[in-house]
Amino acid sequence: MLGLTRGTSSAHIAFATLEAIAFQVKAVLDAMAKDFGHPIDSLRVDGGAAANNLLLQIQADVTGHDVVRAKVLESTGFGAALLAGLGSGIFSSLEELKDLNPAERTFTPAQSREKEYDRFIQAVELTANWS
Repeated sequence: MLGLTRGTSSAHIAFATLEAIAFQVKAVLDAMAKDFGHPIDSLRVDGGAAANNLLLQIQADVTGHDVVRAKVLESTGFGAALLAGLGSGIFSSLEELKDLNPAERTFTPAQSREKEYDRFIQAVELTANWS
């Protein structure tokens, strides 16, 4: 960690951690968009970290896109159960499964975090040369 002072609190560190997660996701999304030649319009999220409203709002602000949280956050187990249901005949098609995990909440961009993201990229590039 860089930039710690005597005034740095655990809240600062926690916020920086959430911000770093959002910045790393944006970097991956930007790389994917570049490779695919197609921009990514929105992000659908699940998993434990998706329960954090602040993280998802930062993610929306950083990417400039809506971040949609699924109702069921534990998608691995849920997906396995759906596929088991499909395989056993409980569900007859993939089409039947589409609406079984609807959006619980959508986070829309509220502010630009472009300057913060640019500083993050500069820090990553700077530290890449350290050895």
